[in-house]
Amino acid sequence: MPYLKQFVRNWRRREKTEVLTALIPESLYGDFKGYCDELNLFISEAICLLIEREMTRYLEN
Repeated sequence: MPYLKQFVRNWRRREKTEVLTALIPESLYGDFKGYCDELNLFISEAICLLIEREMTRYLEN
């Protein structure tokens, strides 16, 4: 199962948030947006999940 698929609409945050601006290639954005739409995830939810996963792995080492 793809990593993001396991979080489809099970993800909610109750803490303050920060705005993150990122520049990515248009084609990558389109593909990622389409994938998030298929999973019924907002892009911001998916990005947060990916960052959390990366930071968890980083902090475990």
